[in-house]
Amino acid sequence: MYEFLWFLGGALVYQLLSKLAGIGYAAIYVKETQIHALKILYSTAESIEFIRPLKYLTMQEADMSEELVEESKKSDEEKLVQWKESSVTKIKNALPKGFERVVKFENWNEAMNVLKKSLKKR
Repeated sequence: MYEFLWFLGGALVYQLLSKLAGIGYAAIYVKETQIHALKILYSTAESIEFIRPLKYLTMQEADMSEELVEESKKSDEEKLVQWKESSVTKIKNALPKGFERVVKFENWNEAMNVLKKSLKKR
């Protein structure tokens, strides 16, 4: 009878440890996926920042009014800020339930700091 109880206890402990390990691996996977998403977003933002001056130069060379160029700059900056914050919100909303604590950022600047720290560790 004692052997059966030991067997049953061992099976329960195995199940518990197996579930805990699974949750741990899932958290690591979510964190790594988050870092890869941030890399993509950073690369995209960097490309946009590179292309914007070229756009304005082209507008000036096409003899568009300075007022229109300035208006375009202002509009582009507002849209870029909105896109950055929207991207962070979408990453946070895409997380599986229970993994919200894995995300260590609330806005674009914090997200980029998390990315920089992650890249330094590697």
